[in-house]
Amino acid sequence: MQVTRMQARTTLVLALAVVLSCTEGSDADPPASTTSLGSTSAAPPATNTTSAAETQATTSESDDSTGDALDGSSSTGEVLHACGLADLKPGARDPIQAGRGRAEIPPDIASLLLANCGCHLADDLPRDVPDYPGTAAFDMTTWGGFQAIRRFDQLTFHAISAQYMENDYMPFTPYCNLGGGAPITAEDRTVLLQWLGEGAPDGATWVP
Repeated sequence: MQVTRMQARTTLVLALAVVLSCTEGSDADPPASTTSLGSTSAAPPATNTTSAAETQATTSESDDSTGDALDGSSSTGEVLHACGLADLKPGARDPIQAGRGRAEIPPDIASLLLANCGCHLADDLPRDVPDYPGTAAFDMTTWGGFQAIRRFDQLTFHAISAQYMENDYMPFTPYCNLGGGAPITAEDRTVLLQWLGEGAPDGATWVP
């Protein structure tokens, strides 16, 4: 009987020890929270909060800046000068006597002269533009002016004009420049040289 009581007391002490150890473990940190699916929750991933409209606006601004960079004059810094009458003296009267009759400058030739030979067609041009007061001895405004003869060498002015153009001196190369140093388009040059080479026929006889 005495042994039985001792065994019961030992069993009770062991049980109390187990209870105390469990109580002390309850002070530990609680487990991480879980989601409704039982998995451990984590901080949500970082998201891009930029709206589609903001993205489109940024793209548009970038495109605009590129367009601005592409606008304007060429990066070579080339100085361009067209030598038509309207380019050199805007609003000036057309002085060329053109028509399809006898002793008249053909209309298509007159248009080319207006577009490329402004220095000969008006006076009092800007200071940096070659100016031929009164068109000097050569009257480019009439058909008769092209047929006139220069006194000291007896050459017609249409022949002299052809020589100047063939040598790329006229239109005035040091000033006139449509790009790349060309003072006149290749097409205009070809037509004018053809007309001059045929003796500068008048409006009644010129066949382009």
